[in-house]
Parts: sequence; C-alpha cells; structure tokens
Amino acid sequence: MNDYNISFLIQELIKGAAFTQIAAGELLLNMVAQHPNVNVDVNKKMISRLANRQDEVQSAIQSAAGSQAILGYAENYVKEKIIPVLSLIAQTQIASDILAQMKRDTSVPDKIISNCEMQYQNTDYVGFFRDAILFALGRGHNTLPEAEVKSDDFYYLTEADSRCPHCGNRLWKKVNGKVRNQYRIIHIYPEDLEKDQEAEFVKIKPRPIQLDVPENKIALCQDCAEEYLMDPTAEEYQSLLEKKQEISRHTKEREISSKSNLEDEIVDVIKAIAQPDAGKGMPPFAQVLSLDEKFKPEFSTLKRTVTGWVNDFYPFVEKQFSINDTNSANTSDLIRAEVNTIYLQYKKLGMNQQEICDSIANWMLNKNGLDTQYKTACYIVVAFFIQNCAIFEAAS
Repeated sequence: MNDYNISFLIQELIKGAAFTQIAAGELLLNMVAQHPNVNVDVNKKMISRLANRQDEVQSAIQSAAGSQAILGYAENYVKEKIIPVLSLIAQTQIASDILAQMKRDTSVPDKIISNCEMQYQNTDYVGFFRDAILFALGRGHNTLPEAEVKSDDFYYLTEADSRCPHCGNRLWKKVNGKVRNQYRIIHIYPEDLEKDQEAEFVKIKPRPIQLDVPENKIALCQDCAEEYLMDPTAEEYQSLLEKKQEISRHTKEREISSKSNLEDEIVDVIKAIAQPDAGKGMPPFAQVLSLDEKFKPEFSTLKRTVTGWVNDFYPFVEKQFSINDTNSANTSDLIRAEVNTIYLQYKKLGMNQQEICDSIANWMLNKNGLDTQYKTACYIVVAFFIQNCAIFEAAS
C-alpha cells in the first residue's frame, strides 16, 4: 500500500532496525504520549491495532502532534530516544524509505515532502524524524479505507462462501445498497519471506512459480489478513493451505450439485432467445482466437471463469442450439449476429470486458423476461459466444 501513516512507520522500524512491534510502537507514540500535557498510556493492544490499521491514532496524541508547542519536546525526544538506538546506516535507510513512501502517497502535501527532502539531503536526521513522525501521528489516514468489492475478487469471495475461512466473519456488507468490502485477497505463500522462513515454508509446500496464481490466493477478513501478512509463520501457512483445499473442494461440490439444474436453465435461455425474430444476420468474425488472446491481463479472473464455463458447457450449449434450429435459418448464427451487434454497441460506449459480459447477460435476461435465477445460465451462454468469437477480439 502507498499510505504514509503510523502503521507504515511501525513496520519500517521492524524491518529497518529489527525492533519488535511493541518496541517500535512505544518509541514512536511516546514522542507525544509522554508529553506532560498529553499523558496517554501506550499499551500493547493500542500498538497492535495501530500496526494492523484497525484504529486511528488516539485523538489526544493526534491533536498534540499537530501543535507548535510539542516541537521542542519532540526534538529532544528524537535526540535522546531515537537517534541513539539507530545506527547511521539505519537512520539513512529508514529516512530514505520514509521519503519514498511520502512521495508515493498522493495525499501528503508537497510542503511536507519538500521540507523532509531538504532535511534528508542535509543529513539533519533529528529534524527529519521529528517532523516525519509528528506528521504521521497527527494526520490520521491509518485505518484501511472502505472500498467496493472488485469484480475479480468475487471468485475468491464465492469460493469462501463470503465468510473468512480463518475466523468465520463476513467478508462484505451492504451499505446504502452498495457492497462494501471487509476482506483482503492475500498470497498464501507470502512475498518477501526471510531466508530462514523460506526454508520452513518450503518443507510444507514449495513456493509457487508465480505467486499470483489462484491456488495461492485466498480471501480473509482484514484482521486475519493483516495478522498473517505482518507475521507469517509456517504453522499459519499450513493452516491456510488446508483451508484453501477445503473451500476449493466445497466449491467443486457446489458446482457439481448445481450443474444439472443449470443445464435445464440453459435450455430455457436458449429456447427463449431462439425465436424467429432473433435478429438479422451479420457476417460473423472470420478470425478464430483462443480465450487467452481475447482477455486483457486485468481480467484474468473473468478469463478463468469463462474458460471453466466453456470447458463444462460448450458442447451442451452447441447441441441445444442445434436441437432448436428452425426452418432453413441457422438459429445460432442469427443469435450470434445479434449478440455481436450488442457487443459492438457496448464496446463503443467504452465498457470494459467485465462490464460487457455483465450487460450482455442482463440483456439476455431482460429481453426475454427471464427470472434472475437464470442469470448464471445467461453468463454461460455469453461464454459460449465469447468462445466462438461473437464477443471480444484480440486483446491489445
């Protein structure tokens, strides 16, 4: 993440100077908390929740950190408490990391960055750490922002049945009619493991060639995700692998149990759209492309979903179109032409690939007055037309 806040500073002291989480939190917070006019008790729970981005900095500390009256006290604190426990190499590296993070966070004012950059270039580390830490303590921005669920994440939410596999908490909620996330998609085999940790993890299961494969990703609630990412252990790695295996097996079981119903619904969808007025013919795409060639990299989860539907249902859908062909017209070609026309219209509107799939499935549903229970069947029919090139050209 690109946020500059107290959580980042705690992680930076852990990484750059081998502090424990508690020691790092105490060192940073007590710059203000121990001031005679503040007197906030810094405890382990407070530090843990700040490090995990569950809380904002305590209001009394925030308020004092932003006042001019604290500057002299904070400068002496840096001289007496912080500089002596950091080697010159650690001071230089941590200051460099802080400055880089500030520049990545677009919400940090240019004035703050310019001031810290000047202090860094002049090796004024007392002034640098005083201002950088006070700014982080006083600004907030520590809790994770609530965001909408990304379309590519639905695969992992569905796999987990929208519950954290670790603690059972809900992974999303509805706020004013919008779905808001309470989850993070994490790598089961984490990035940036220490060498000794790598040896322990590999004994359990080797590192995937690519960390971003679906088999190495799982949806957890924000608390469980942060706890694992901050301190991954071999035991937790083993546990997450087992949970991933379990929820993947349950997903397959749900798919098998629902497949027969889906086939009936696909038949109903095809019968509904295979009407004599299905549309006037248009020349189909002459170019035959694989699914890999059609999807842009950012829609890899959509590609995976479509590929699964094609593998499971393409022959069945093709057979149903053949059964439902009428008179001398080739019904599937007529519908294919109409789907192609709709696709080109949506593409002209600037829709992305996920939005186009959603809109064509909704069009099939609404055009034929079908109930929402047919939504998945409509998506499968859309996947059929993606495969036979009525939807999507080669991805640029």
